[in-house]
Amino acid sequence: MRRIGRLLQLRPPARDAVKRNANKEIHTQTGKMWAVITGVTALAMGYAMAQPYSPVVEFFGGFALGSFSPMLVVLLIRKWNRTLAFPAAIIFSAVAAIALLTNFYFDNALITSFVIMTLLIGATSDRLSFIYKWKPPFDYIGLTVAAAAVFFLIYFAFMFLFLAIVLFIIGIVLLIMLIRSIFGGRRYRQW
Repeated sequence: MRRIGRLLQLRPPARDAVKRNANKEIHTQTGKMWAVITGVTALAMGYAMAQPYSPVVEFFGGFALGSFSPMLVVLLIRKWNRTLAFPAAIIFSAVAAIALLTNFYFDNALITSFVIMTLLIGATSDRLSFIYKWKPPFDYIGLTVAAAAVFFLIYFAFMFLFLAIVLFIIGIVLLIMLIRSIFGGRRYRQW
C-alpha cells in the first residue's frame, strides 16, 4: 500500500491553503467561472446518477455526464488552480453520494465508490502535472485523455478488487461447506 501511495503521490492541500485561495479568487472573474462551472457540472452529474434512465441522460450518455465530465472539470480546474481542484472534487463526491441515496442499488454503490476515488485521485495526484506543461492544444488533448485513462484505471482496478473479494468470500463459504460435509454431518446421514 505504501508503494501505491508513493506512486500516485496523493497530496490533499492544507485546509488553510484552500480557504486562502477561495477567499482570494471568489470575487474575481475566474473565481465566478469556477463556481458556475462547478455548479453546472455538479447538477448534471447529480441528475445523471439519480435518473440514469432519463431520455436526456441517455442522449448525452450517462458515463459522460456522471463520470467523465466531472473528472475533466477537476483536471481543468487543477490546471488553473491546483488548490481549488480539491474542493471541486469533494463537491462532486458529495453529489455522487447524495445521488446514490436517492436511487440506491448495490451496483450504484459500486459505481459511486469508484467515481469518488477517481475524482479524488485526479484532484490530488502530482503524476499528472507534466501534462500542464504542454503547449495548447496538446495540454487540453492530454487532459481529456488523462481524464479517461484515470477513470478507466480506477474502474478496472476497482472491478478486479471487487471480483477478488467476491471470489475470496465464495471460496471461504465453499471451504466451510466442505469441512462441515466431511466432519459435521455424518450423524444425520441415512446411508
